[in-house]
Amino acid sequence: MFRSRDRKLTPHWVVIAMAACLGLWLGLPQSVRNQIQPTAQATSNYVVNTTDDHDDGVCNAADCTLREAINAANSPVNSNTSPRNINFSISGSGVHTINVSSPLPQLALTQIDINGPTLNGMPLIEINGANAGAGANGLSFVNGAAGFSGSGVFNLIINRFTGYGVSVDGDGVSIRGCFVGTNAAGTAAAPNSAGGIRINSVGTRIESNVVSGNKGDGIDVVHGDPIIAANFIGTNASGSAAVPNTGHGIKIENNRRPATIGGAATGAGNIISGNGQVGIQILGTSGPVLVQGNFIGTNSSATVTIPNRVGIDVENADGNKIIGNTIFGNKSDGIQLNSSNNGCQFGQQQHHRWNSNQCRQCYLRQFRLRRSRIWRQRNLDTGQLYHR
Repeated sequence: MFRSRDRKLTPHWVVIAMAACLGLWLGLPQSVRNQIQPTAQATSNYVVNTTDDHDDGVCNAADCTLREAINAANSPVNSNTSPRNINFSISGSGVHTINVSSPLPQLALTQIDINGPTLNGMPLIEINGANAGAGANGLSFVNGAAGFSGSGVFNLIINRFTGYGVSVDGDGVSIRGCFVGTNAAGTAAAPNSAGGIRINSVGTRIESNVVSGNKGDGIDVVHGDPIIAANFIGTNASGSAAVPNTGHGIKIENNRRPATIGGAATGAGNIISGNGQVGIQILGTSGPVLVQGNFIGTNSSATVTIPNRVGIDVENADGNKIIGNTIFGNKSDGIQLNSSNNGCQFGQQQHHRWNSNQCRQCYLRQFRLRRSRIWRQRNLDTGQLYHR
């Protein structure tokens, strides 16, 4: 009898206990509840809908700035499972400019992609860093707790920062379709002061960008194994005229990892022309670097001279390969090789066009020449060399 009565009363005690727990849950601050259980409105897609640069801690359909979207995508308390996408839906036509007033947050979690819209292949979102402060980079990628980034930036105009346009310290980052250091049309310089893109990571891919008009180098490779392909580096967006990076187009220094500039595939070559110093400079204990299929000092049809000061300069870096490039119209040397054990393909295959450039200090793998020997160009049409 007593057991029967106890069984009938048990559901009432359960209800009372559940009500007490619910009351305790509702009494907790929202911030504490979010840490225990993500809020229902959290999502992996964040839509920037204004050009303002404030941060009130909320990114929603009513108001979401780029700064708020990055913070939301970075936040571990939200249920923003990867991949995390930051998209744009700003009313009005034409290019929308976001004037940032302080450095933007670093992109720290894995797989955060910032996806700018385009019109006829031209990006429509400009991030202007003129008022972002000293040393501010445009976008900065770092590895999160997982030790990997895997993020990307696509189709943005990034200019006027006092640091780099894009700084990459996170692994597996992709940069594609961006204008870094130019105006919105890609026709004139709007420089980032430190340089265009800085790479200090592995697995970086830089493809189909305009990296021009910067006060430093177009691309600085500090560390990593980047693939740099199909970019305009030092020219306008059509590759027809110079918009110089005042330094080098691409600089790789003391980076003991393989890097690829261009490639064998159709369209993989970069146009690296119009830069104030060297188109491609490889320094110190760097490499192996493959430089293949690029147009250096000219446009993609080799019909217009867009000179760098020097085409390619390799200084004390061994084991690199320079294959199948069109090197044409530079102010000084086409190639300077001040190191041993590097490979150049030219001669009867006509892989390199020299025009009025000279190849000084060419120490070729094929001939194992001593450092003291110098080869100069003999035939301007075939690229044959003679020993001086």
